[in-house]
Amino acid sequence: MRNLLTSSRRFTIAFWLSLSCTVGVAATVQAATPETAPPELNATLSSIEQAANNGNLDGILSYYSPNYRNSDDMGRDRLAEALQRFWDNYDNVNYRTELQSWEQQGDRVVAETITYITGTQIRENQQATLEATVRSRQVLQNNQIVDQDILSEESRVFWGENPPEVRVNLPETVRPGQDYYFDAIVTQPLGNDLLLGTALEQEVNGDRFFEGNELEFDLLQAGGLFKQGTAPDSEEDIWLSAVIVRNDGVMTVTRRLRVER
Repeated sequence: MRNLLTSSRRFTIAFWLSLSCTVGVAATVQAATPETAPPELNATLSSIEQAANNGNLDGILSYYSPNYRNSDDMGRDRLAEALQRFWDNYDNVNYRTELQSWEQQGDRVVAETITYITGTQIRENQQATLEATVRSRQVLQNNQIVDQDILSEESRVFWGENPPEVRVNLPETVRPGQDYYFDAIVTQPLGNDLLLGTALEQEVNGDRFFEGNELEFDLLQAGGLFKQGTAPDSEEDIWLSAVIVRNDGVMTVTRRLRVER
């Protein structure tokens, strides 16, 4: 992880995890409430949600413009690939989208939404559960999404009998080159339990795969991870992840850190 300060004994463990991609052009708007949204906007969002819950990739793509682009420089083809990889790795995937606000701008509609995603996965005879929340702003034209920007993003994966409960402290936005703190604090009493943990920083590139990697873990003496990092010099968002392990469960949390001037 770039410029993260660590200081404790090292443990190495084979670890597997894959997390979803969520796609997300920013616009500054004075938005109206969801209750006043035009029926066609509600119908479009509902149709996208239904297609996602049915695993209907062609149905989803029909609501994305051929010229679609998002703030992560992901186009329509990469969106399709990332969604298919996610569905290949997770079962019982469910999407629920809530419209937060909307704005008419000429022949375009700007809509801000929150999407909740859940799914399950069996690894080493144990079920892992995914819970993700994504807040995004999309620009629609002729009932198709042409631009999209992810405003905030968090995903958590739990497995084992009693995975740790974790509170994360991380700013939503930093400037290029700015220092930041990333804390993942276990909120349950530890008793005599030992905790292992590690933190990772990754480029936002459409998917997150730790598959087959060996991660180095620290013995956590203070009930959590407390790291300092430095944002990239360019305006490129990054993912910050914490993996917390104890004898009866594992929890991984990933958040997006927006880097902008």
